Amino acid sequence: MRGLYFGFGLLGSLFVGLPLAVAGEETQNLGFIHEIKGGVLAHDVDNLWSHFSRENGVDLNVEAIFTPSFGIFGGAVRPALGASLNTRGDTSKIYLDARWEYQAENRLFFVVGVGGALHNGETRLVSEDKKALGSSLLFHIPLEFGYR
Repeated sequence: MRGLYFGFGLLGSLFVGLPLAVAGEETQNLGFIHEIKGGVLAHDVDNLWSHFSRENGVDLNVEAIFTPSFGIFGGAVRPALGASLNTRGDTSKIYLDARWEYQAENRLFFVVGVGGALHNGETRLVSEDKKALGSSLLFHIPLEFGYR
């Protein structure tokens, strides 16, 4: 299903999101783009993954899911390119993933993937209000579920 979707979600850690996409109208043929998603995410949620929170704010997220795909286990694997911009000047990132999506007949969907993210955050501890992420390149592991 090709389309344009907007979602709202929770950013469990800096690099794991659980966006819930809501149905959008079917759009015209987008060529090599399967869908475009946008979302608003809570940044660095306390006690979910990191057991503490150092950064704050809201992230604005946009991603493009591309058309090339191959089927496996009843779903489709597609490449995705996205970015999250933190509205308070904390860590932002761009990412590239391979995602497997299963679309049920009742319009529920599930996505899991793996990729890499390049961020502008600190790699070592420079102050208590900033995360020390260790490397500028980190894993990006999307986990999504929702209804179209």
